[in-house]
Amino acid sequence: MTNQDIAVSLQTNLDGAVAGSYRDGDDNLKILMRNQNSLDLDVRALSGINILSQSTNAKVPVLQVANIKPDWGYAKLLHLDLFRTLTISCDAAEGITAPEITSQTRPWLSQHSDDWLPGYSYELGGESEESGDAMGAVAEQFPLAGFIILATSGAAI
Repeated sequence: MTNQDIAVSLQTNLDGAVAGSYRDGDDNLKILMRNQNSLDLDVRALSGINILSQSTNAKVPVLQVANIKPDWGYAKLLHLDLFRTLTISCDAAEGITAPEITSQTRPWLSQHSDDWLPGYSYELGGESEESGDAMGAVAEQFPLAGFIILATSGAAI
């Protein structure tokens, strides 16, 4: 019994196995084969899962090859520019714009971020980030645009 046997068996029992794919227009959708009860599997039921050895086709209960110790953890650690990242998003109510939400959120973040542990910070994304990037691009080209305006207006005089 190898680590790979255990991983493949658990993944197949918990997430299903890819049996093929289906093309729907431009989308390629995976066809998953899974146990009908796999979505309702309780952590206590893990001990009853059988592990299949790929080399011998022998089946062994998971408790014979592993100790199950439930523990909480992040499902996935996201990183942005090599920093661990937590992304918070929302859908605005009808009639409320992103700048209105930002104007309400920014003061709260500024006030409460002083109480955070060292190393924690925030950055605004979405429309706030995009408009900042757009303004940066305009500011970057502003000296050249100003020179062209002055050069063409001086030529007209």
